[in-house]
Amino acid sequence: MKNIRKLLYMAGAILCLSVFFLFGCQAIQDIVDGDAKSSYSQEAELKYTLTTARDSWSVSAAKKGFNVVIPAEHDGLPVTKIDKSFASGWHYLESVSMSDNVTEIGDRAFYGCKGLTELKLSATLTKVGSEAFDGTAITELILPEGFTTAGSSAFACRNLTRIHIPSTMKQLGGFYFSSSGWYTQDYDKLTEIEINPYSDNFCFENGILYNKSKTQMYYSLTSISGDVTLPNNYSGNVYFANRPKITSVTAPDGVRLGGAGKTFYNCSSLTSVTISSTEKIIPESSFSGCEKLTAIQIPASVTSIGKLAFYGCKAITEVRIPNSVTKIESGTFSSCDNLADIYVPLSIKSIDLNAFSVDTSKLTIHYQGTTAEWFKISNADKFSDIKKEYMSY
Repeated sequence: MKNIRKLLYMAGAILCLSVFFLFGCQAIQDIVDGDAKSSYSQEAELKYTLTTARDSWSVSAAKKGFNVVIPAEHDGLPVTKIDKSFASGWHYLESVSMSDNVTEIGDRAFYGCKGLTELKLSATLTKVGSEAFDGTAITELILPEGFTTAGSSAFACRNLTRIHIPSTMKQLGGFYFSSSGWYTQDYDKLTEIEINPYSDNFCFENGILYNKSKTQMYYSLTSISGDVTLPNNYSGNVYFANRPKITSVTAPDGVRLGGAGKTFYNCSSLTSVTISSTEKIIPESSFSGCEKLTAIQIPASVTSIGKLAFYGCKAITEVRIPNSVTKIESGTFSSCDNLADIYVPLSIKSIDLNAFSVDTSKLTIHYQGTTAEWFKISNADKFSDIKKEYMSY
């Protein structure tokens, strides 16, 4: 039986290598995904299902095609909805054209259609579901007047450079114009955001898309640079991941990091930021890659600091952890090459083995307690090579 398995594995490996040398990586991926180009017809075949009200059709795909054309009617009734996952994972889909009767596009309808470059939206479209166009190659989106709602990552198009938001749009789902991996630079190519001047819900100012009252931000262009000052009434969380040209961010009551993480991920020019005095969590990778950040004051309100929170903050020399944090997580201060002093409170109960990963000959741990109390901390004995100073502060 084992010999048979070995032979099967060898045959599979030989097949993959043969496909690779003959057709390349994409062909192997097509086999894995079950998405061979040969399975496509010129135009996709459609399957129609009556809606609950039985006065219109929703449409799904019966057979893959290089082009999708959604008609205005079928058997005398209008076609109003494109079903969820309609063409999800169709790598070779090139164009989609829909009639003006379509009002809704379901979740993930065109998810991962990386060849999709041509899109004609319905003039009566009102709603697009989550991840509907995530991963497509569309470069421009002109949303029609009457459009109201977009789900999470609905327009996370890999090559999107321009979008027009109508006055009727009311809601944007999370991650807005980038993938659920919103910190990935490959999805961040927007250079132009147009807002209908009569919009009651959105405004665009100095490279940042806000709600109308400017209390919450949705997105910032990658070109944003220098010192960023948020409006006086701003009260929301901030997201500036992969904005390498910003040097500082100022908010009325300090910056709110939110819970998603990677708030300032790879902001390689960021030198200063003040965290809100009411913030409770510094999420994972919040300042990861901020190599020019020279100092950070962690508020007394903070109870948790996430993994890799300050990873690669090479310019920081001193960190004081408040007496409300109980654990130093993995990688929290890794690659902080110039970290010389870290003040650890009595509240700390555990330190991950990879919490620091720096040149320990430069580092001194200032512990708010006795030697006996220090060794009650989980893994404390593993940091014998780091200089310690036991003190009250």
